[in-house]
Amino acid sequence: MSVFRLSATPDVADSKSCGDNVTRMVTWVRFADRSTGRRFVVANTHFDPIEL
Repeated sequence: MSVFRLSATPDVADSKSCGDNVTRMVTWVRFADRSTGRRFVVANTHFDPIEL
């Protein structure tokens, strides 16, 4: 599992893009199907509800 921020500096903790009220972050993990060996990624994010 890993995380990155949706900003100009994605590896800097608590970094924000211009005008964001909160840090926009993506958490992701890589899986492999045991029967086929095929790999896939699942990602999750949260957006600032004020800007939506």
